[in-house]
Amino acid sequence: MSDKVFRKKGKPLSIDEKSMVIQVFQQCNKEREQSFQVQTRDAHSRTANYTGVGRRQVVEIIKHFKDTGNVLPSTIAGNRTVHRTNIPPTIEEYIRQFIFGKHLKGEVCNSNHIQDILKEILKRELPLRTIQNHLDRMGFSYSRTRKKTRSLREKLYVRQQR
Repeated sequence: MSDKVFRKKGKPLSIDEKSMVIQVFQQCNKEREQSFQVQTRDAHSRTANYTGVGRRQVVEIIKHFKDTGNVLPSTIAGNRTVHRTNIPPTIEEYIRQFIFGKHLKGEVCNSNHIQDILKEILKRELPLRTIQNHLDRMGFSYSRTRKKTRSLREKLYVRQQR
């Protein structure tokens, strides 16, 4: 058996694990300052050895902790980067009111209508897929109103929260 702790490769660290890395690093650093007979002079390598987390990850976690004083938030698993949307949060309520206004009139409202509004407000054209993803995050989904016609409707869980 080996002394080293093994983690599943590719699995993102939870906030608790990152807190543990910070605590181990601080303890290793304290021992290094107080004692002359420490195996490793580098606290990062020693922390990586004890926790089973890669040295580079330890350096990133500690650097973020020293800069901000907070634990680095967990990442989303997978090979996907979540970018901030180009749609400002101040416009979300305007979009919501527009969709409800269309439905009160009995008209169909889809992402093309939202794209036209955003083009006027933001003075730039956003990709249709970006708008659809943003509407999905806001709690809207498409539902069929008539044959072959799709319109935006609030999801059930969003309606229950209001």
